[in-house]
Amino acid sequence: MSPVEEALLGALKECAKHAFHMRLAREEILEMKTIDGKRIDKLSKAEVRVVDQFIFRFSRLQDSMGQKLFKYLLEAAREPLSETVTFLDKLRMLERFNIVHSAEHWENARLIRNRLAHDYPEAATRAGILAAVAIAPALVEVLERVAEFAVEKIGLPPLKPNSIRYD
Repeated sequence: MSPVEEALLGALKECAKHAFHMRLAREEILEMKTIDGKRIDKLSKAEVRVVDQFIFRFSRLQDSMGQKLFKYLLEAAREPLSETVTFLDKLRMLERFNIVHSAEHWENARLIRNRLAHDYPEAATRAGILAAVAIAPALVEVLERVAEFAVEKIGLPPLKPNSIRYD
């Protein structure tokens, strides 16, 4: 396995870990049914920990995918990446591989992540948290497509079964 393939596999494992924990926290948030505009500041300590865990893992997953996973995937796929390539250019390449359906959707997810990361907990809103909860499965779908591509087109070993699935 080449160094870039090893880096890709490491990034996949890191993202799978974040996706797994994000999924668990998301399930707990969906079970809470108490996050509304008036309750956000009155969550119990346990609920705050769950929301914090979700936001942390959601942010880490998106950061790891954007900063590491996509880069290593494109390098392993032997896509020419100049020093001046922008993140939007990388997203367009990933669209060609049918990994990211839309660069605009990814950017929307990024805006939600930035809003939560910079505003939470003082000004977190029900809408921001619920928007992240709603798009979390789409992030995992992108991760699953990367993992499938890595196995089928690059020849990496598959990750542990169901390590990133959103069932």
